[in-house]
Amino acid sequence: MALTYTPTDNLGLNCPDFQVQATDGEIYQLSSFNNYEVLCFLFICNHCPYVQAIEDRIIKLNQFFKNKSVAFIGVCSNDASDYPEDSFDNIKKKWKEKNFGFVYLYDETQKMAKDFGALCTPDIFVFNKMRKLSYRGRFDDSWKDPNKVTQEDLKQAILDTLSQKPISFEHLPSMGCSIKWK
Repeated sequence: MALTYTPTDNLGLNCPDFQVQATDGEIYQLSSFNNYEVLCFLFICNHCPYVQAIEDRIIKLNQFFKNKSVAFIGVCSNDASDYPEDSFDNIKKKWKEKNFGFVYLYDETQKMAKDFGALCTPDIFVFNKMRKLSYRGRFDDSWKDPNKVTQEDLKQAILDTLSQKPISFEHLPSMGCSIKWK
């Protein structure tokens, strides 16, 4: 497992379009989320310990924003031939078991990860209503232990983006396992 950090210098970039199947059997594209002011893309997977450590916090944060105009969108882009835990069937199974409550896309071709510039799991992107990148960074300040969280970076970034304000704190990179490329 190689630790990878995300860059934070690409703010303002346009959200790439995509056409990808989700665990619910539907095909989604960027326009599928036109009714939301804020889009939060989370490149995640089943096997990564960094994702596993924050999975329940992701679900909880999605619930917090459920009645707001925020769409959480999970994306798994890992090569399932080398990482079978991240196969479509296995992410679908986990999506159901954990009741994620958000769309979970399976980026089998890895085009979406390449278009976004995703590097690791988790890699988190927040786009405003103009579909410009407003935040790319860590989930919070304690990836491993939820009891030690003192700063909820993603939550604050979404709140700032909803308020149409610049992010009110320094963007710190996310860290995790590298995307498993084909």
